[in-house]
Amino acid sequence: MSSNTPRRPVRDLRFFLTVPHACSYLPGKEATTLFLDPQESPVPGVYDSLALLGFRRSGRHLYRPHCEAATPAARCVFRLTSLRLTAHNEKFGAAMPI
Repeated sequence: MSSNTPRRPVRDLRFFLTVPHACSYLPGKEATTLFLDPQESPVPGVYDSLALLGFRRSGRHLYRPHCEAATPAARCVFRLTSLRLTAHNEKFGAAMPI
């Protein structure tokens, strides 16, 4: 099996949608949020896959915007060539790939 061949999931995950609410990214727009079932305990590989799909974490909750207006609010990843750490974030420096 090549790395491009889709793998079948070991098990299905359950997701929930919120009711429409005010968008925190785009003023005057409505948004919905897609949440992983809070009863799920995703293993690291699942968490990594969900992160690649735009999921974020807040405590134990994994979620992502799920609405047509979310495209302009898509997350951006920047590759840093240099980084000056402050005293506040210095303890995280060893974990940051530069």
